[in-house]
Amino acid sequence: SGKDNKISLFIPIAPLFLFWWLDAYFLHQERLYRKLYDKVAQEIEPCEHFGMNAYKYRDEVATLWRVAVSKTLLSFYAVLLIVYIALAIILF
Repeated sequence: SGKDNKISLFIPIAPLFLFWWLDAYFLHQERLYRKLYDKVAQEIEPCEHFGMNAYKYRDEVATLWRVAVSKTLLSFYAVLLIVYIALAIILF
């Protein structure tokens, strides 16, 4: 029926936002660990044996939200979202 079709229209949006968040999360983690590497490589931070606590640099890198709306991720996922919405409007 028509109502079921409209409800099923929103199902693909959930994975889009999930993958958007996952990409932002892992990009944020990468930035934290790059900051840790930079500090240890420049000998600004003493190197603990096998110390991988990158969270202490979270104030020095962009927040997860800022990473999610960065040019790279926003341009990719916003385009997908716009195309999906356009197709949904055209088809229904």
